[in-house]
Amino acid sequence: MLRQALVVGINNYTELKKLDTPASDAEQIARLLEKYGGFRAKRLPSKYEEGFLSVDEKQSNEQLITPRRLQEAIADLFNPQGNDVPDTALFYFAGHGLRDSCGGIIKGFLATSNASPRKDIWGVSLSWLQELLILSPVKQQIIWLDCCHSGELINEKFINFQEAYPGERGQGRDRCFIAACGDASVAYGNAEHGILTSLLLKGLDPQRYEVSQWINNYSLTDFIIQQLENDEKLRTFPQRPSYNNSGGEIKLIQGTKQSKVVVFNLLQNNICPYKGLAAFEFNDEDPKYFYGRTALTDELLEKLRPGNFIAVMGASGCGKSSVVKAGLLYQLKLGQRLSGSNEWKIMPVIRPGDNPLYSLAEAFTGKDSKKMLIQLLEKELRDNGADRLQDFIAEDIEKYSRVVLVVDQFEEVFTLCQDIKARQQFFDCLLGAVESSNNKLCLVITIRADFVGECAAYPKLAKQIQQDLVTVTPMTTEELTEAIKEPASQVGLGLEETLVIQMIADVQKSPGSLPLLQFTLMELWEKRNINTTGNTEYNSQLLTLHAYQKMGGVMGALNRHAQQIYNYTDYKSASPSQKRQPQEQELIRRLFLKLLRTGEGVKDTRQPQPKTKLMAIAGEDSQQQVVLSQLIEELIKWRLLVTSEVEILFGKYLEKIQIIDLIHEALMSGWEEFEQWRDKYRQILRLRDRLDDALQIWDANGRQDEDLMMGGLLTRVREEWLNLEPDLEPLAKNFYKWSNDYKDKKKSVDRKETGDKEYPYVSPSSDIYKLNLATESAKAVVRILVEIGNTGKQNFATGFMIAQDLLMTCNHVISSLDEAKQSRFTFNYQLDITGKECTTQTVQLLPEGKFYTNIGLNYTVVTLKDVPKFSKPLILNNQQLKLKEELAIIHHPQGHLKKISMLSNVTYVDNDVVQYTRCTSPGSSGSPVFNVNFEVVAIHHSGGMLLEPGTEERYLRSQGTSMIAVLDDLKINAPEIYACLHFINS
Repeated sequence: MLRQALVVGINNYTELKKLDTPASDAEQIARLLEKYGGFRAKRLPSKYEEGFLSVDEKQSNEQLITPRRLQEAIADLFNPQGNDVPDTALFYFAGHGLRDSCGGIIKGFLATSNASPRKDIWGVSLSWLQELLILSPVKQQIIWLDCCHSGELINEKFINFQEAYPGERGQGRDRCFIAACGDASVAYGNAEHGILTSLLLKGLDPQRYEVSQWINNYSLTDFIIQQLENDEKLRTFPQRPSYNNSGGEIKLIQGTKQSKVVVFNLLQNNICPYKGLAAFEFNDEDPKYFYGRTALTDELLEKLRPGNFIAVMGASGCGKSSVVKAGLLYQLKLGQRLSGSNEWKIMPVIRPGDNPLYSLAEAFTGKDSKKMLIQLLEKELRDNGADRLQDFIAEDIEKYSRVVLVVDQFEEVFTLCQDIKARQQFFDCLLGAVESSNNKLCLVITIRADFVGECAAYPKLAKQIQQDLVTVTPMTTEELTEAIKEPASQVGLGLEETLVIQMIADVQKSPGSLPLLQFTLMELWEKRNINTTGNTEYNSQLLTLHAYQKMGGVMGALNRHAQQIYNYTDYKSASPSQKRQPQEQELIRRLFLKLLRTGEGVKDTRQPQPKTKLMAIAGEDSQQQVVLSQLIEELIKWRLLVTSEVEILFGKYLEKIQIIDLIHEALMSGWEEFEQWRDKYRQILRLRDRLDDALQIWDANGRQDEDLMMGGLLTRVREEWLNLEPDLEPLAKNFYKWSNDYKDKKKSVDRKETGDKEYPYVSPSSDIYKLNLATESAKAVVRILVEIGNTGKQNFATGFMIAQDLLMTCNHVISSLDEAKQSRFTFNYQLDITGKECTTQTVQLLPEGKFYTNIGLNYTVVTLKDVPKFSKPLILNNQQLKLKEELAIIHHPQGHLKKISMLSNVTYVDNDVVQYTRCTSPGSSGSPVFNVNFEVVAIHHSGGMLLEPGTEERYLRSQGTSMIAVLDDLKINAPEIYACLHFINS
């Protein structure tokens, strides 16, 4: 987390009275923030003396603080250029404050060194600072002003301003404002400090809090209030600091007080010292509880001292990732065991995933970098390999003595990446850069022992691993004792000696069960204060052998936990009794198998998936989709699944996509039911994975016909289609259909050559194919008739089905539930293939169903009842369009029969608005606007001589709201609808 501060203390003024304490006050605040708060503090004015920067008390002419200089420093803190936006920003000012009144308008200023009211030089306007903070992207904003009239900042206008609260935009800020006095008041000081600074220094004293606690903005203001109330001098003092806190807590200073009552206080903080199935991470917290691997950590450090490559190999569940992240990397950061390693640069830990070159590019550009920059480096790595990577890290290698990159779960390059060329390029990049970096780039990989053999096909990699291999062996009895007991001692938790002895014996019988040990310890900790008999069965400060045996020991705890979640909805209860519905159990089974990647024999691995892809399991049933989404959240909460986020680029904007994964591979064997599923469905799962691999290659190669499924794979998929189809996402289903079509085309060519009957093949890029897609999509487009109150008048419009019972149209068509109740929705109002009108069916609103509308984006979603069969809901596309891209519209112009309008072109596009050339009519409002694949990219709402955004020019065009804006809005404000939708992100 990036925490930055700007600390300003001005003693000397050219025309105002000189002050004695501001510079000293500012310096003490800066030191406190740096030493105990993790802030990087910039000082103004500053001097360099005896090897240290400090606030300059004397302030030479060269250090004169002008309004422009102070403004630029503040702006650089709260609204910096580039991507280095701090998570927390703090501005402290001590000096004169000025107040100007003219024509009844009063303004406050932070007086700069050259401030002179008679020359109309005032300093930095507090109203300007207000506006800057409103615009600032910084999530946590802190302002402390020890000067006269500083309360101007905290006036009615600012604290009630809409931007201070999340509102509909979801852009909340955590803010802390503390001013020395009200807007019309004078700030005083004592011999040592300004009054406010004196209170701040006392309130921020780290000795007030214990080591595990933080002083935050709320506790700080509480302290100031108490001091003002309890101190007799301050109670009657004319100066009264003013303050305002909004949003969540902001951590300021970490406590240093050592508590004598360790057990009570730490247990009150509810700290669990065990990680369960999760790996120990490279951060400031996890290493505090990482024990038992000192010898192995030292071995890795010694290996890295002269070398630049380590392959950490071991069985699944032996703790490879944890020892590298919480052991090796943490010790490198401290620099206590390997001299100078605290000056090394440690890159973000990566996993190869299905696109290892992209993961590598992301590590060296940073996850917060613009997606285009990451993709650019990925392309350059493909084209230029190690040379480009070497060029890219040259600046880091010049700046730091060494650079460390960790590739965790290296086996993913074999299990998830099926592009052999990309795999080879990844190896070449890594090994080439290591070789040419003059020992300055250090590469550490972790790899499962059963995948080391896969490396033999890559001689250079195999040789490197053979030379620099470190094997993670099972823990000794002493190491296991330390891993069990020491974390507990950190939080004042006791363990029965008989429990420790039994756990060690159980673990030593089953190598690779360290995650199960951690999971069992976490379960014991969580259930330490559950009273199931009326007597104290579990002691809240002691973990017991009896509790351990009751939950089934190391080998039984995880199985019991997972099975209880699978069997019962009230699994949190000590004695669960509410059985889970079979339909939910089936969704759980399919979900876990979807997160599994099969290998040779039983060499299976985890396979993380986007949540949107997993939702295909529920099919098109909106209720099932809601149930599945809730199940996923439950399974995450109860530590069987984990979630993370990745960012996908849409045009100029990034969209966060939720990724779901099994929490650990230990689940595969530790949960007996899951192990049975793996065995029972292994053959169909392997076929599913082969289909998915073929799809990835076809997609990566530009979706060429020759890369469609062929031969034995296509034959097997055909044979097992009924078993495969339910869990596949739409693209995979289309891939199979197109592969089938292409095979039929090939057959027709063969038959022609042999005199057999020829059957036509329709390419996905042909006009006939597009027309077929349009005809199929049209089934989900509906004519809307809206009764206008009791006037007897009617309006016509169009809508389209986005889920089995959800229809989308414009807000200006239906803006309320009352209007929806007065509307009629007619399906199939069109001509059939013979030119006759089809049989229509008209339905009404389901009043108790889902309803959402947004007047700004001009769309509404309603729930219909008794919906007839209409094929499938339309697929929404969350992808940025390009100028001149072809579009199509299906609508009911003037309320007439359904019409398909093709070959419209994009003339303007941004994230909210799409404009296009197709002319429309009244009645077309609410129509779906399609791309060439007949995925909905916008909802049409108007046409005519329209103003092009950002210009003053008008053109004859139509306009709609982009699906990017619609989906973003639904995700935030109507998640129950968002969960029901089918959409494509890329």
